[in-house]
Amino acid sequence: MELTSLVKLRRWEQLQFLNVSRNRLRSLEPVGALRHLLHLDASHNLLIRSQSFTAPDALETCDMSYNMLAELGDWKVHRYLRELNLRGNYISIVGHGLKGNLELRSLDLSENFLLKLGEDLDDLELRSLSLAQNKLSSLEGIQKLAKLHCLDVRHNQITTITALRAEDIPRLRKLRLAENRISQMREVDQLASFVFLSELYMQPNPVSQLPQYRAQVLHRLPRLRQLDSQQVTPEERVKTEVIFGADVETRQEIFEQLLPEETFVDRRLMTEELIAQLEMEQFGCHGDAGPFGCEATSDPTFGDPPRTKLQVAKFRQRVEQTRRGGSPEGVANFSTYPAPYHSSFAYDEDLPEILEAVAEGGCQELWLGAAEISPQGIREIVASMQDTTSSLRHIDLAGCSSAALLGAELLKSFPLDRGCSIELENCGLADSTVERLRTRPADWQIPRCPAP
Repeated sequence: MELTSLVKLRRWEQLQFLNVSRNRLRSLEPVGALRHLLHLDASHNLLIRSQSFTAPDALETCDMSYNMLAELGDWKVHRYLRELNLRGNYISIVGHGLKGNLELRSLDLSENFLLKLGEDLDDLELRSLSLAQNKLSSLEGIQKLAKLHCLDVRHNQITTITALRAEDIPRLRKLRLAENRISQMREVDQLASFVFLSELYMQPNPVSQLPQYRAQVLHRLPRLRQLDSQQVTPEERVKTEVIFGADVETRQEIFEQLLPEETFVDRRLMTEELIAQLEMEQFGCHGDAGPFGCEATSDPTFGDPPRTKLQVAKFRQRVEQTRRGGSPEGVANFSTYPAPYHSSFAYDEDLPEILEAVAEGGCQELWLGAAEISPQGIREIVASMQDTTSSLRHIDLAGCSSAALLGAELLKSFPLDRGCSIELENCGLADSTVERLRTRPADWQIPRCPAP
């Protein structure tokens, strides 16, 4: 519709629900005649003033989103107002227009031009507050909203959440901080005291580019049920505890009791110390990704491999197959895929997870083919095969160019004496080297990795 006037509504004095959205209204003056109105939707119009009508006796919800309001206006005359939506306007200052609205529970000021909050929302009993897509640089002024449950401040310019304290807002349950400039993991530490916080949205932020970001957050906030739109699974909680050594001391104590003459070795593939090392290598600082994350470094060492969503899904499927023992049985196949466009090489960033899955599934063979891994990545694989507790006996790197840089080193360090073997055909190595590293006991049958 293209309504420009609501004059004919005056006769409908008993109306309680009114929806005049998506018109060309510049005034709501006739609405003042509707004394019993409870719910008003005037979104997507051309309103320039919020208080252009006499207040109904008991208005409960009002939606004036996507209009042309430059000021919030004075809403204290609406004593029973519970929900107010002013999203998508031109409001730059909240002012004192809500001071008298003690029944207000939900307020949406998203997509406006707010620079700060100040004391304009003090002592309101809000349960839900949305300030997304404004120009906020801090959360100062949020402290007096003691009964707040949900806070949305995504897509602002926030670098710190020091103003967010559990003693001020003890009931906070859902927090959206995505698309800001939070770069330090210590900001997450501040959320640990929010005992009811169950949903947190941090990605994207520079901090979300830190190595093992999800594990780091879950270690600090073990009560979370959902992180960045993904449910926190029991398996993820267990892995987080393993990474941060929740049971290392217990395991060491049991080991020393059973094998007092042996030396306990921590065989975790990822630890808190290794995370700190990766952070230093990638960002030059522990627990801080810098103001722009990976973009701040000229040659990032780690990050997400360049895969499409379909390739990511296929890779995740292969990891789960490996955890269950491989397919075919005993084989971790990350080299070939059954359909076009599913193919995706393995990268250095994948190796910790792949090796963990191999160990969990007890796989004896690992097929990587022409993987995009570095010499250091190959050394990591060889080191895992040197472990006497490892079930891995064969690795296929046929076509992996990095292997050409390690020919002599592999001849010296590869655990051939344990019956292990490695396929390095088409890697640029001498035929004699390839054949020597391919050698294995006569009774050891290894199926060849099929051609891609």
